[in-house]
Amino acid sequence: MFDRSCPAKSLEDNDLSVRLHTTGLIASPAVNGPVNGPIFLAYVRQQLMPSLKRGDVVIMDNLAAHKVPGVQLAMEAVGARVTVICRRAIQT
Repeated sequence: MFDRSCPAKSLEDNDLSVRLHTTGLIASPAVNGPVNGPIFLAYVRQQLMPSLKRGDVVIMDNLAAHKVPGVQLAMEAVGARVTVICRRAIQT
C-alpha cells in the first residue's frame, strides 16, 4: 500500500530482476533507478548466464531493456529457452 504521508519526491525508482528456480531465488540484483539496456545486459552476462543451465526457461515481459541486442542470444547460448510475454497479459 502506498504511504500517502511520505512526500512523493523522496520516493526512488528501484527495479528488481528475479530468477525463480525450483531451488529458490537466484541472481536477483536490485538497481537503484530504472533498468536500462546496458544494465540489464550486464546483469544477464555477469549474474544470470552463470546460473542458467541447458533447458532452463527464461520468461521476460516486453520491457525495452529486455529487447537490447545480445540479451536473448546470451541466454540461448547457454541452452536456455527464452519466452517473451506481453505486459498486459500479466496485469489482467
